[in-house]
Parts: sequence; C-alpha cells; structure tokens
Amino acid sequence: MVATLINTSLTPQGIHDGGWRIPFLLGGVFGLVAMYLRRWLQETPDIPRDAAAQSISPGAAG
Repeated sequence: MVATLINTSLTPQGIHDGGWRIPFLLGGVFGLVAMYLRRWLQETPDIPRDAAAQSISPGAAG
C-alpha cells in the first residue's frame, strides 16, 4: 500500500531524489511505537501462567 501511494503521488524523479526513504521512516516510526507499547503495557495474566506450565523436564529433549 505504501509503495502504491508513493508511486501514484510522486514522480519518478521525486522517488529517486528522496521518496524512497518514506517507507523506511514509516518503519522506524512503527518500530518505536511497538517498543513503547511493549515497555509500558502490562502482560495479560495468562502469559506468565502459560509460561510456567510449559517448563520442559530435563529428559524430554533427548
């Protein structure tokens, strides 16, 4: 979708001059938002309980 938007709104020269950077900037913004959400949102109560229930016994891998 981003590629379609860029190709329809910019000229080939505009893409060559710097329009190709737009998807990378958007990816950086999305990455920062994801890091913020991971840091400040609490896990649901099911996650720690499920992680404890899935512990592997020492002889099970072998």
